[in-house]
Amino acid sequence: MKFKFKTSFLLMVVLILSFSAVYAETVSLPSFDVSINGTSLDVEKDAYPPVVYKGITYLPMTFNYSRALGLNADWDNQTGLSISQLGNQIPVSQTLTGDNSLSKKYTASEAQFDIKINGQAIDNSKEEYPVLVFRNITYFPLTWHFMVDEFNLQYHFDDQEGLTIVSKGNPIPPVKNETPTTPPEDTSDSTSQADLTEIQISNLLDSKVFKLITYDSDGYEIGTGSGFLIDTNGSVATNYHVIEGAAKIEVQTNSDKTYTTSTVLNMDYGRDVAVIKVSELVGKTPVTLGNSDLVKKGQHIITLGSPIGLFNSISDGLVSNINQMVEDYNYIQITAPISPGSSGGVLSNYQGQIIGITSAQFTEGQNLNLVIPINEAKLYFKDYTTTDLSDISDSDWNTYSENYETINYPDGRVYVGEIYEELPEGYGKMTYPNGDVYEGYWYEGLFDYWGEYSYANGDVYSGDYYEGIRDGYGTYTYANGDEFYGEYSDDVRDGYGTFTWTNGNYYEGDYENDKITGYGYMEWANGDYYYGYFKEGKLDGTGTYYNADGSTLEGYFEAGKYLGDPTNPTDQVNRDSSVPTPTHVKARAIDTDSIEIGWDDVNADYYHLYYTDDVNGTWYYFEDYYGDLESLDWVDEYSAELYGLEPNSTFYFIVTSVVDGKESYNSATVSITTPQQ
Repeated sequence: MKFKFKTSFLLMVVLILSFSAVYAETVSLPSFDVSINGTSLDVEKDAYPPVVYKGITYLPMTFNYSRALGLNADWDNQTGLSISQLGNQIPVSQTLTGDNSLSKKYTASEAQFDIKINGQAIDNSKEEYPVLVFRNITYFPLTWHFMVDEFNLQYHFDDQEGLTIVSKGNPIPPVKNETPTTPPEDTSDSTSQADLTEIQISNLLDSKVFKLITYDSDGYEIGTGSGFLIDTNGSVATNYHVIEGAAKIEVQTNSDKTYTTSTVLNMDYGRDVAVIKVSELVGKTPVTLGNSDLVKKGQHIITLGSPIGLFNSISDGLVSNINQMVEDYNYIQITAPISPGSSGGVLSNYQGQIIGITSAQFTEGQNLNLVIPINEAKLYFKDYTTTDLSDISDSDWNTYSENYETINYPDGRVYVGEIYEELPEGYGKMTYPNGDVYEGYWYEGLFDYWGEYSYANGDVYSGDYYEGIRDGYGTYTYANGDEFYGEYSDDVRDGYGTFTWTNGNYYEGDYENDKITGYGYMEWANGDYYYGYFKEGKLDGTGTYYNADGSTLEGYFEAGKYLGDPTNPTDQVNRDSSVPTPTHVKARAIDTDSIEIGWDDVNADYYHLYYTDDVNGTWYYFEDYYGDLESLDWVDEYSAELYGLEPNSTFYFIVTSVVDGKESYNSATVSITTPQQ
C-alpha cells in the first residue's frame, strides 16, 4: 500500500508508507565480562546494559557511560544527536535498577534521527552495524571505525578477561605486585628510562593512591582529598590542609576497601605536607619517589587524585615552571587540572616516579596549578612522632594555620582563612549567625571555584562556584537524604543532572531554571518508569510510560496527565478549535488499487491526512521521509493519492489543517471501496 501527493507543478511525488514503524532488531546481553577503564560492569543489574547485535557489542550513550569514555553526547530536538571527544573522563557509574536475563532476547530499533560524530553526519541506514535505540537510549557499536578512528578508544577481547575497554592508550598486563623492604627512591636521570603509557602509569599507581575523607569530632564530613603510600610501614603522604581540623580520616582504596585512621606521623602548615599512618597498609607496595630536581620546563607529566571526590582520576599536562615562588615557598607549576579533592595526589613523570604532591591552583587564571616538589616533601618522610588527631586541639590547629586571619563582621558573620586586601581570598571558612557554614575557596570576598555550604537545616551543597553563586557541577544533599548531582547555572539547577530520592524514585535528564524540564528518564520505586519530556517536574510532551504490570502508555502527556497518541486521530490530542477544520472531504477510486482524496482549501499552512481499513482499529497517517506526519499542501480538488491497494477493499479518511503549528479538530470521516477487478 502506498500513497502520493500532488505538487503545484502537477508532478506526482511517490513516498513509501511504513505505517509509522521502525525496524526492529533482536539484541542480547553479553555472556562475557565487560569492563571500562578497569571497572567491571554488572550487566544483569544495569538499567542500560551493554548489548550484542550481529556479534558486535554496543554501549549506551548515557551521561555516565559517555563521560566515562571521555565523550560528550548532546541531544537537540532539531539537529538530533551529536557525539564528540571530550578529553576528560569520570569514573564509571551504573544505574543498578535493572533485572536483566543473559538468556533472554530483547528488541532494539535502528536510530531514525540525525547523528553526527565529531561534527560529521553519518547515514545510519547504510551502516553495517547501525546506531541502535534500546530502552529509549542511543547505543553505539564497538566497531573499529567508531571506537578507535573516531573516539580514540581501545578495546581488547579474550576468553579469560572478556571485553576490556579503555579510553586512551593500549591495554597492558597488570603490574607485578612486589613488596620492597625500604621506601623505593630513584635519584637517577629518569630521562634515560623508557616512557610508560598513560594506562601503564595508571595501573602502576592506582593501588597506591587513595581517596581521603575527613570528619570532625561530631562525625560530620569536612572534606575530601588524596594521599599516597610512601613506604612499606603504612605511611601515607598528603597535604596538611587536607587533614586540618579532622578528628578521623577514612582512606579508600581502588579495591573498594576503606580504612580509618587518626594517627599523624608528621605535618607542617607552611610547606602544606602531612604524613598519616594506616596500619592496614603495612607491607603493601608503595610508590617510587623520583627526583624533582631533574624536572624540566615543558616536560610531560601525569596527575592522579580524586578531584571533587571522583576516585583516582588521571590527567596529563606540561610543566609550565619549575621554580614558581608563592608566599616564600617553591612550587612546580603545571597545566594538568587540579581541583579540590586532588590535593594530596601525585605528580608523576612518564617513568611512573612521583615527583610532586598536587596542592593548589590560582583561581583567577586557567591551568595555573601548583605542586610541592617531592624532594622538599621528603624532608617530612622521616623523624616521625606519633600523634592522635584527638590530641590536637583547635588552638593547635590555629597555631599551625599561622597564615589564616579572622574577620568579625558587624552582622555576626565570622571568617577564618586567607585574606587579600581585607577581603576573603584563597581558602577559608565563614560561619553565619543562623548556623550556616561555608568552607572553600574565595575570590574578592565571594565564593569561587569550589566549596561546601552546610545549611543550618541539614542540607549540604558541595561543588563549583563562580562569583559567589553555584555555577558548574555540584552535589546537593538534603537533610532527609535526597540527593541531586549535576549542572548548575546562575545558582539554580540547569543542564543535565540526576536526582535520587530516599523513597526509591530516581530521575536522570534535563533541568531548566531549577525544574525538571526537557528530556529525561524517571523511575519509581513501584517499578513504573518513563522516558520522554517533562515540564516543571511533570510529564509534559511526548513520551512512553511503562507500568510495572507490563502495560504502556505511549503518546502525549500534559501537566502529568496522559492525553493519548497524537498520531491517532481518534484521540484528537492537543487540538485547537481556533484552527478551521477542512470541509467537503471526499474520496474516489481511480483504479482497482488506487484512491484519490480531496478536500476544500481553508487557507491552512498545510494539512494532515489519516486513514484506516478498520474504523474501530488502528489509524495510520501519511508520513514523510523520516516517518513523521507529512505536511500536505492543498493543490487542487484532489490533493493526495493512496495506491497499491487490494481490490474490493474499504478505507476511511480524516483530514486536519495546521496553522502556526496548531492542528484543527478532525474533519468528517469519509469512506471509499476500491472496485473489483
